[in-house]
Amino acid sequence: MSVQEATAVITETDAIELRNVTMAYGSRTVLHETDLEVAVGSVVVLIGASGSGKSTLLRCVAGLEQIQHGEILVEGMVTQRGGSAKRERRELARSTAHLRQEVGMVFQHFNLFPHMTALRNVVFPQVKTKGLSKAEATEKARALLKTVGLGDHEGAFPANLSGGQQQRVAIARALALNPRIMLFDEATSALDPELVGEVLTVMRSLANEGMTMLVVTHEMGFAREVADRVVFMDGGRILEEGTPDVIFNNPSQPRTREFLARLLDH
Repeated sequence: MSVQEATAVITETDAIELRNVTMAYGSRTVLHETDLEVAVGSVVVLIGASGSGKSTLLRCVAGLEQIQHGEILVEGMVTQRGGSAKRERRELARSTAHLRQEVGMVFQHFNLFPHMTALRNVVFPQVKTKGLSKAEATEKARALLKTVGLGDHEGAFPANLSGGQQQRVAIARALALNPRIMLFDEATSALDPELVGEVLTVMRSLANEGMTMLVVTHEMGFAREVADRVVFMDGGRILEEGTPDVIFNNPSQPRTREFLARLLDH
């Protein structure tokens, strides 16, 4: 199924919606009553200083963190509800387990299996999660490695790949599960500057194909060029959001202006 065909299935509702979400680690609140909508086929980029809550928001959407208040919906179905009892959380997780397979996530650190080749890293989750035969998974993995420009590196182990190549393998691995939504958490921040471009090129191509993407990044050029909406976060709150033109050229909040001035001066 192509990205366009996949997105057509869910055009009636937002791909992701956060309703009044609060999330805390103990006594420290990381997200404060956060509302966010990500339309199907759109690219939403989260920006803000380290510790502003961007990565935590992504992890909540992916189901890796438990919220204390509010709701998170994926493709119109509630995947998390704050304040739920353990039994209700388990039932909710079971009823929406299929949706987790619709969400792919690429992390700052590549998390590849070091003892597996690039090809095997992309094959393994398809067999494990989707139940594909090894032959089917291998055929698909080879095609995806070619898509991310690594068709001639399928036999290489992670230690013999550059950081940019490893991250492209990680993207291929996420795409192998046919997600309709992709989450990128600082996918380029662990890379040497000269390797950033090759990963952003793959991300741009996904956006051009219509993949729904929620992206945390400090790459302002990418945000300007690719985002449909840019969301500025500070202190666990969304301070403002808008088109790249509005956020970068005419932000309404002093804190946004301060952040961008400091970042763009470097």
